[in-house]
Amino acid sequence: MTVTDNTSKTATATLTVNVTANTPPTLGSYPATSVATGGSTTVTPSASPTDNGSVSTLTASAPGFGGTLSGNPTTGVITVTGATPGGVYTVTVTATDNCGATTTATFTLTVNSAPTITGATISRQQGSPASSSQIATVSDADQAANTLAVTVNGGASATVNGVTVSGISVDAAGAVTASVVASCTATNASFTLTVTDNQSATANATLTVNVTANTAPTLGTYPASSVAAGGSTLKLRLITNPTTYSTRPEPITRAQASKARTKLNT
Repeated sequence: MTVTDNTSKTATATLTVNVTANTPPTLGSYPATSVATGGSTTVTPSASPTDNGSVSTLTASAPGFGGTLSGNPTTGVITVTGATPGGVYTVTVTATDNCGATTTATFTLTVNSAPTITGATISRQQGSPASSSQIATVSDADQAANTLAVTVNGGASATVNGVTVSGISVDAAGAVTASVVASCTATNASFTLTVTDNQSATANATLTVNVTANTAPTLGTYPASSVAAGGSTLKLRLITNPTTYSTRPEPITRAQASKARTKLNT
């Protein structure tokens, strides 16, 4: 460097500038995140991006992901919109500074497909004993069917119009069964079935129970019978030998029974 005064006299000296290399930006960590299919969410890092200069851009990408991922270079927040299709993705976040240096971080994004449920229509007769029936079918693209939770009218059991549904279970094939019973005065009833997966996604369906009327009891036929005035009829097995007796008893009058006893005593 040279300095000059008003008489044109000069002096020189050396200025030394030591330059250190640019350092890439720093990123906080991102938590694993879940979002429903077609849904949106934001993912916030443990710390905002920093740099010795400035963070120019923050981008995010995930192979196979069909939604939109966008980043805020100031806060580091990643915004997820229109998440699709269902599945588990590794999202890579890239911060770029004003000199082009980059840093990356990753997190897991799970796009959860909601479960499905189809309700059944079944029948019960008034006053008949409780019995088990298939009341619905459930499925889920992300988890086993028998790990899904199914409720009726928001609980483990419910009674509508005298019809009670209880003891709900789900097998590996997605068949939902329950005990269903109709009281003596029950009428047709409808129930709301709700299936919930492990990400709290839900779906609803209707169970319809058609109730048939109670029928009167049935009786066998009775034979025509005769009895003396003031008498009664009895069925006796007349023993004629200690080791043998009649196996086909017939109705007799009291007088006949007395006569039979007289014969046995002679």
